[in-house]
Amino acid sequence: MATVVISAYDVANYAQGGGHFWVYLQYVLGLRLLGHDVYWLEAFRTKGREEQESAALATFQARMQQYGLGGKCILYRTRSKEPSSEAPAEYLNMTRAEAEAIFGHADLLLNFHYAISSALLYFFRRKALVDIDPGLLQFWISRGQLSVPNHDVYFTIAEGVGRRSGKNPSDNPSWIPIRPPVCLENWPYTFDPHCQAFTTVSTWDSSDWVVDRDETYENTKRVAFLEFAGLPQLTRQPLELALVLRTDKHVRSPARLKCTKPIFNVRAGSLAAPSLPISSCKRLGSATAHFAIWPVANRSSCSILVPAHSSPTERGCSVSPQRDRPPKRSTRSTPTTSAIAAPRAS
Repeated sequence: MATVVISAYDVANYAQGGGHFWVYLQYVLGLRLLGHDVYWLEAFRTKGREEQESAALATFQARMQQYGLGGKCILYRTRSKEPSSEAPAEYLNMTRAEAEAIFGHADLLLNFHYAISSALLYFFRRKALVDIDPGLLQFWISRGQLSVPNHDVYFTIAEGVGRRSGKNPSDNPSWIPIRPPVCLENWPYTFDPHCQAFTTVSTWDSSDWVVDRDETYENTKRVAFLEFAGLPQLTRQPLELALVLRTDKHVRSPARLKCTKPIFNVRAGSLAAPSLPISSCKRLGSATAHFAIWPVANRSSCSILVPAHSSPTERGCSVSPQRDRPPKRSTRSTPTTSAIAAPRAS
């Protein structure tokens, strides 16, 4: 049995992001089912907002307890999103010596925090980076907008990264494609033979923009879906979007998907839904099939229609969590692949 430390990003601070938490949890649950001892490592950013931060920590700790990670979670304090060259000095739930002893004993760090401190990596014998923002991460690195410390192995969930014939950089570092895990034991599945809908779950809009030298354009699901507003006309299957809509503008925007016949069926949700992982799974599980439309910058991976009653290895779920971003410019930047250089209209 190996000891694996999983370094997640922005879960404790982003308590309302159920799907974001669910992505990392699949790796934890899968490794534990294989017999490994798994720890959760994460930075918790503090801004002096005691009430909000206490509520976020309480939600996070409850989730850790729910999935058997109450005594396996290592939180360290940081006061900035900017990368640090120093090792963490303050831990919230154990002493620094206890945390560093776990790091030194671990067989592997499975790291999802792209801008993790290089001094923190020093404690681990073997380090693997996992790219779950394909296209974006390779672009950030190639443009010098994000500095990723050295790891022993580099994994990506994209099938188009790491191939010489692909559109995205395949070397520096050398990427190894993997399939994202889905722990079916914690993924409720129900089959309704009368359900005809193809479904997807998504955040509709955000403040993410692509910055490529002098060019800036939007990289959101809103823009991506509006390109396919005519898709329902090409199939007799009902297409259903379960969307997180945060503002009145967001509520009005999906109406543009209803301008043609047939239409997308839009179900509005809220960022405040604490049970988002389970509710999302139930919605996906009861559908006929699941579909995904990636933001432009992430289209190095294929979007695949998969029957909901297919074999376990064929089923999956796509989410778009927030992640470490390069330094802010005049607008919040989310660089994209060099294959997409022209600004895109909203």
